[in-house]
Amino acid sequence: QINNKPCIYSFDDFWNAYNKKVDSKKCKSKWQKIKEDDKLKIKNTIHNYILANPEVKYRKNPLTYLNGNCWNDEIITKPNNTPKAKGII
Repeated sequence: QINNKPCIYSFDDFWNAYNKKVDSKKCKSKWQKIKEDDKLKIKNTIHNYILANPEVKYRKNPLTYLNGNCWNDEIITKPNNTPKAKGII
């Protein structure tokens, strides 16, 4: 809560949704510096980022995600209809 306004998206909500628990202290510090409108963008895009990167080990570290404003990046998904995905190769 900032200036008696409820937070749009709390750090705990982000932390639990992102689910790659690395550098929590640094991430929390960075989170406090992010504008509320950017937190809303994170809230609206984090689900699609996680769907595109379901394996936690391949997700960016959360601090990298926050420092790089990655919520503004295009989310690239892997097509499911490639020959390799179908087991042809």
